[in-house]
Amino acid sequence: MKGADFTSALFLGLRHPSQALEPWQEFTKGVPADLSQKNPEESKALRNLCDLVGCQSGVLGTSTLHLFWDLAGILAQGGGDFLLDSNLYPVGRWGCERATLTGAMVQEFRHYDTYDLAHRLNKRRTENTTPIIISDGFCTGCGRPAPLAEMAYLAAKHGGLLLIDDTQALGVLGHRRTGGIPFGHGGGGSLAFHGLQYAPHVLVIASLAKGLGAPLAFLGANNNLIKLFKANSKTRMSCSPPSQANIIALLHALAINKNKGDILRTKLLQRLAWLRRELKKQNITTSNSSWFPVQSILPATKQATSLARDLRRFGIRTIAHENSCLGVKQLSFIIRADHSWKQLHHLVNYLTPLVKGPPANYLF
Repeated sequence: MKGADFTSALFLGLRHPSQALEPWQEFTKGVPADLSQKNPEESKALRNLCDLVGCQSGVLGTSTLHLFWDLAGILAQGGGDFLLDSNLYPVGRWGCERATLTGAMVQEFRHYDTYDLAHRLNKRRTENTTPIIISDGFCTGCGRPAPLAEMAYLAAKHGGLLLIDDTQALGVLGHRRTGGIPFGHGGGGSLAFHGLQYAPHVLVIASLAKGLGAPLAFLGANNNLIKLFKANSKTRMSCSPPSQANIIALLHALAINKNKGDILRTKLLQRLAWLRRELKKQNITTSNSSWFPVQSILPATKQATSLARDLRRFGIRTIAHENSCLGVKQLSFIIRADHSWKQLHHLVNYLTPLVKGPPANYLF
């Protein structure tokens, strides 16, 4: 059997082989991003990406770590204090560690708990600082989108900003319409999903390597915040910009998303629906009720690590990891739009007896 990989987060199956991309004349200019002139491809990619996400302006970065590290330092120096969701993805936390070096306050609020967030905002030590609320747009641990509308309201009420790590949602979630699919339409991410496009106090940082399959990152915000970022960025002065190849891959991804993104998201949803239905028939329940591509189970008779190892023997790659929301080890498999039905059948057929306890002989 050909291997079935359920560890890749290329949700829409976008891989950008070289023969599908426009050629480039140079891989990198060899100069920092701040000194590099923006080429036509980068300008087009940024314009299309800002339109897709719903931001006035944006900037591309090599990684979300570069962007978080820079942005947190800039906002801290501008008088920002930080309130982090307790389950924030580590990269956002690493960026905020820089803010603490400037003396900025960094505290946590309970995961997706806007009552706790409101309480902490009301109890802030001073009104002379700007609260910076930071949250993931979607949590794969509990399978929930963040209550971003409430967070954005609280940020505006207290004269602050809401910064969203939208790495999981960009390319998957989009505008919600009556009778539409659970993901929504367009793939613009959490701003579109929650109706927060062009909100002046909302910023987005996202890796484009998952939903769009392009290995670079994006910061989107209003014009003034992007100008502030560019004027004060340390990594743009000291680090290389994203390569021309990655920018061309991004343009390719945006074109595919525009032309058939909703078709790919429908294919993804069909595979998720089939898998959840088949697992339910076997009395195997996922650890959350989400339709998101990351699906997880809590093995009753086997440890997740052992179960992942057993599946590997049959050429099926899954992920055994700690669920930070539930505090338990679980087995996860990421479903993609390009998974074949045969691969999904193999997953269910091999997973079922292993979870329930294998018979004396495997009959496959």
